[in-house]
Amino acid sequence: MKYRFQFPTQLKRRCAFLRGKLVVIFLLAQASGVCLAEQAMDVSQMSLEQLMDIEITSVAKKRQKLSEASAAIYVITQEDIQRTGVTSIPEALRMVPGANVAQIDSNKWAVSIRGFNTLYSNKLLVLIDGRSVYSPFFSGVHWDALDLLLDDIDRIEVIRGPGATLWGANAVNGVINIITKPASQTQETQVNVLAGNIEKPNVGVRHGGSLADDGHYRVYAKYFKRADFEPTDSDPAVDAWSVSRFGGRADFAVTTRDEVMVSADVYNGENGENVSVPMLEMPYVNEYEDKLDIKGGHLLTKWQRKFSDDDVLSVQFYYDSLERVDSVFDEQLDVWDIEVQHMFHVGNAHELIWGANYRSIKDKTQGSFAYSATPENRSTNLSSLFIQDNITLQPNQLVLTIGSKFEDQDYTGIETQPNIRLAWTPTEHTTYWGAISRAVRTPSRNESDIRINYAAYQSFQGLTLLSIFGDSDFKSEELLAYELGFRKQFKETLFFDATVFYHKYDNLADTDFSVYFESDPAPAHTVMSSVYNNAMEGNAKGLEFNIKWQPAARWRLMFSETILKLDLDTANSFSKGVEKNTPRSQHHVRSYWDVSSNVNLDAAMYYVGRVGNHNVDSYTRLDFRVAWKPVTDIEVALVAQNINNSEHSEFGSVPFTTATQVPRSFYVGVKWQPQ
Repeated sequence: MKYRFQFPTQLKRRCAFLRGKLVVIFLLAQASGVCLAEQAMDVSQMSLEQLMDIEITSVAKKRQKLSEASAAIYVITQEDIQRTGVTSIPEALRMVPGANVAQIDSNKWAVSIRGFNTLYSNKLLVLIDGRSVYSPFFSGVHWDALDLLLDDIDRIEVIRGPGATLWGANAVNGVINIITKPASQTQETQVNVLAGNIEKPNVGVRHGGSLADDGHYRVYAKYFKRADFEPTDSDPAVDAWSVSRFGGRADFAVTTRDEVMVSADVYNGENGENVSVPMLEMPYVNEYEDKLDIKGGHLLTKWQRKFSDDDVLSVQFYYDSLERVDSVFDEQLDVWDIEVQHMFHVGNAHELIWGANYRSIKDKTQGSFAYSATPENRSTNLSSLFIQDNITLQPNQLVLTIGSKFEDQDYTGIETQPNIRLAWTPTEHTTYWGAISRAVRTPSRNESDIRINYAAYQSFQGLTLLSIFGDSDFKSEELLAYELGFRKQFKETLFFDATVFYHKYDNLADTDFSVYFESDPAPAHTVMSSVYNNAMEGNAKGLEFNIKWQPAARWRLMFSETILKLDLDTANSFSKGVEKNTPRSQHHVRSYWDVSSNVNLDAAMYYVGRVGNHNVDSYTRLDFRVAWKPVTDIEVALVAQNINNSEHSEFGSVPFTTATQVPRSFYVGVKWQPQ
């Protein structure tokens, strides 16, 4: 039976098992008297120079200054999220140089780094507090399931380029690590309400407090509904989107050396979509309005013991569950993951980090004529080991990093992913760095087990069906990446960061064509099939840079530029079209102006080049935000997005779903937060 969302009765019934686990974990943590595992920073009052010294963790799985990292990394701060007025994580990623964000319809995005953009970009690893949200079925991310309470995000660390040595397979072109605030930083009550022509409405409530002597917690709830976008043809768009979510986080200090963090949430929602699927009778295509029901949740816990400042052991465990049901394909997924990590020093020159991980994945599917998997249900396992040595060649100036990840999974066996990085910091505010890395994108169910019937028509051969098939012999896609970077703080008002890269790809996904006759399902028909293989190779080269300038004490400007050229070698023109899924050039400018102590005026301009494979023209988008605090506890914001266009397309239709156009939008937001 098709599930239809009703709040709150069905949400409570369907998520009771996860809600119960959330309550039990919090009560057990409180009873044990067990504080926060990570510090957050208030960046709203930082100078530009201080912002460059923000501590990050994603590049080396340890704390280090952003200015000293030997990787192309960009940090989206909580202030960036607030002052750009974005209402979702994909929208926040638009400001990252090297990233391409294209909205397909009201509830779907194509997000990638350094090319290969599509609905499920399969060379990008996304994590929340170290928990992978990369789908092992589709080799991508369900962005509609990542609708966090944005005020609870401390920062988003985005690595452009491989991060596989530490984070594992699929961290090929980039890593996005979303890091939430510790509970001690969210002790107040907060209510956030916004509504407009697309946001109808968006409500978030959060409350924090203390537990025992050294513990803190927060609980939150969020509900939003977003309206339909603009259609691309005469048919109306039916891509409205609504989600309810609630959860919490607790941080405890068990002893002076031990810290524990627990987080959990559940969500339930419904996505509208215009569906187009083939059929074996006139008119050979069935177009209709459909609903995708989504629900799921997670439970994450981390324990850390600090033997000394240079000797830290941590253990992380999480359980993740999701269910997605529509008329084309039903997917249920359960993931269990445990990871151990140890950092320690050997002498004065060597800082060693090693870790081990085990992950169990179980899925259940129910397909249709258009999309199916064989077998319908499957269990897979993954285990890995990594080691990395940060070698100080010259104190405070020259650091060499070498390491590798060894990963064993069911599809291709053992994969090795080494890297070598060198960072030279000749002065306190200048860093040169270079890296050579190998990364792989391991196969998923999508390449191994699926059958997609995507078109049917009458031809001289009679009834013909176009299909794509998986292949159990599909290999891992491989990348060898070369990167050079330069980062400099000029005095206190100007920061410059640039990266050039060359990526060489082998064993990329391609297809072989064949023709055969099929009588089941009836009527009998000819099948023109495309079977996945690894026949494509290619390269990508590009330049990414960003500039941050503070011309006055109350005014900051940010500018970034991305230039990318992707060249793929294949005889298959359909596969080669991936070259043009990502624009060759992008740039954006942002301005933050503190008009007074209680008024902010912010603006952003985004230019995105043509997406040739989907025949989507280049566009420019202008956003504005004005925020006013009439009293200390209340902020009122007016946000206008895409104001220079009544609507525009950002990406083309994807299998079975018709793309819509992004409209001009406005909303008013009110935030109440007692001091």
